[in-house]
Amino acid sequence: ETRALYDEALELQPLEVGGLANRAACLLWLGEPHACRKDCGAALDEMEREMDAAKSALRVAQAT
Repeated sequence: ETRALYDEALELQPLEVGGLANRAACLLWLGEPHACRKDCGAALDEMEREMDAAKSALRVAQAT
């Protein structure tokens, strides 16, 4: 049931880092390590994109 709720939430917000990380933990507990790794990778990729965007915004602010 918990996995289904995370699946539903991530359909609405597919790149929500907290949701991906929590579903990954659920998947690991359910004995699905490959699916867990996929969600962890997606969460890390999104965190990197968010960090790059924040750095770019900082540079713009510094330039003005």
